[in-house]
Amino acid sequence: MSQDSTLLHTGWPMWVMLVLVTGIAALFAQRFLLLPACQILTAVLRALAQMLVVALAISQLSRSWWLTVLFLLLMFVVAALTSTRRIGALAWWAPGIAIAAGVLPVVGVMLGFGCCRSPPWPWWRSSGN
Repeated sequence: MSQDSTLLHTGWPMWVMLVLVTGIAALFAQRFLLLPACQILTAVLRALAQMLVVALAISQLSRSWWLTVLFLLLMFVVAALTSTRRIGALAWWAPGIAIAAGVLPVVGVMLGFGCCRSPPWPWWRSSGN
């Protein structure tokens, strides 16, 4: 029985990658930021619960790459605007750059581990897949 969704390979490479990234973050926080590692672990568990809800929404949108990309862009803009309000930044793009700086390396690791399916290529000629 396959454990794959339509967008994400959810087999053992995904879980290995998640454990490695979580462990690195916890060690970094404890060693260099002097934060308890349990704060990172709690944040990861909370993020997993949130991502489960988001994944369920995306799975319904995954019939079309365009809808998926638009949804992800909407999530990014909402996150940037929310962060702008919380930290009192003058421009939304400043927190947006920080968010992208955190997201893009993780996407790179996920692609490197083979956890994500690639979009149809060339994407501009896809017929809604």
